[in-house]
Amino acid sequence: MKVAEASAIALASRELLNQGDAEGAERLLSPVLKTLKTDAEALHLMGLIKKARNQLEEAERHFRSAVAHALGEGAYYNDLGVVLQARGNYTDAVRIYRAAIALRPEVTMVRINLVQCLLASGELAEAEREARTCVHAEPNAETWTLLSAVHRRQEKFEESLNDALAALQCGPKFRGLRYNYANALERIGRIKEALDIYESLAKKDLDSADLAHNYARTLYAEGRKKEAESVIEQALELWPASHPLYTTLARMRFLRGEGENSTAPLEDAWANRPSDIGLRLVIADSAASRWLARTRTRYARARQSPGARYAGAAQRVWRCAG
Repeated sequence: MKVAEASAIALASRELLNQGDAEGAERLLSPVLKTLKTDAEALHLMGLIKKARNQLEEAERHFRSAVAHALGEGAYYNDLGVVLQARGNYTDAVRIYRAAIALRPEVTMVRINLVQCLLASGELAEAEREARTCVHAEPNAETWTLLSAVHRRQEKFEESLNDALAALQCGPKFRGLRYNYANALERIGRIKEALDIYESLAKKDLDSADLAHNYARTLYAEGRKKEAESVIEQALELWPASHPLYTTLARMRFLRGEGENSTAPLEDAWANRPSDIGLRLVIADSAASRWLARTRTRYARARQSPGARYAGAAQRVWRCAG
């Protein structure tokens, strides 16, 4: 097959990928890839196809080949970095991202990917430095939010709040930015202010399990306990696979005095999804927490009895004698 014909097929393959048909795109491109084995664009396209199909090892191989045949193409380095990061190879991913930045220093998205990779690998000081560089180069909602996330991981919660506020000022009507700001408020103990924002967002649209969870927790912290449980029950109808919602509901009910019955929703959910190991672990954790709470209560009561006081005094005497 002539190179021109193979290139035309590769264009058709790219169109299928753009339409979301990664399998069809691969069927078209695979037979002509031998003809285009030194064509960086075709190799990169196959990498994108393999990535879309979650075949990350194959995606990495094709991206590496694309980079080898187009050493100056920063976008190829970035895509290779994304796959390396997804595979947990943070060291190589950081190196590749830095190469992409050297080739395309004006592309902020590559530096954002680098910061996220540094966060994932636990290199928090370096992540902060790179995030500040992002903000300096392009101060917008995305870069301020990124810096806020870094400061949150470093437990610099006041700085994280200031960053979240700066992001919100860039787009005061965006729900995600308002949610992030509320989350930052909650972390420094400004619960009432956080609740006001969560409540405003939830009343307009309870659109995520995370929002429901945080809204319920802040309701509970402000003493609106029945409403908190109601929010979680409503959220579980929408997101029945959300383990944190079950855990929080069980704790709220246990504190309300339901005892053994507090995990009933968890156990019902597990009966419907017996293969959900995560849910089983949540049940076990809740049961262990209940047992620990009961044990502590019994121990405290026992310590207050006359016999316990006598035994404690005798024990101290024996220690002194020894």
